[in-house]
Amino acid sequence: MLKIVPDPPLHTEYAQPLKDLLAQASAYLDCTMAVIRQTAPHHPCLTSQRLTRAATHEIHCVRHLIGLALGKVRSLH
Repeated sequence: MLKIVPDPPLHTEYAQPLKDLLAQASAYLDCTMAVIRQTAPHHPCLTSQRLTRAATHEIHCVRHLIGLALGKVRSLH
């Protein structure tokens, strides 16, 4: 029996190599850091400064983890 309807294509977000996904996530983190740097001077209150520093710290931690993951992916290939 012939199929009339073809199979749907694979989801491209799942078909991307892990290395590319990690590089893209790292680029998003760079953009997020740029936004934080631009908005921080416009919110001089103490609470905003603390939140900005906390967000910056978390982004640095995630960037470090992505760097470790990229290193492991590269060592496998």
